[in-house]
Amino acid sequence: MGLYDLIIAEITCPNTEKASTIGIQIKWTDCSQKNYKLGDNINFAKNMSSLWIQVYYCCSQCNTVSHPAYINIRKGRITEIISESEYQKRGLEDFLDAKELTQNL
Repeated sequence: MGLYDLIIAEITCPNTEKASTIGIQIKWTDCSQKNYKLGDNINFAKNMSSLWIQVYYCCSQCNTVSHPAYINIRKGRITEIISESEYQKRGLEDFLDAKELTQNL
């Protein structure tokens, strides 16, 4: 499994529509077991004006192990964490897949 960092977020389950606090494991940072939250600076994409990354999380509301979510990073800061339905409502299309990021490191 190895080391990872964690992003703590509040997100609504697409199945139950209940909000819960989740932990999203990420391996595209320095993996020093840090916990991040919305608004934190993260050691990634500091020179990019805006970058969406697709991640997956385990949901305690419905026990699904792979709900997608999207993290927006602007100039190295976590600015948004949204559900797949919110991402689609906004008509956003371009994102990086966290699995691909991890494989390319």
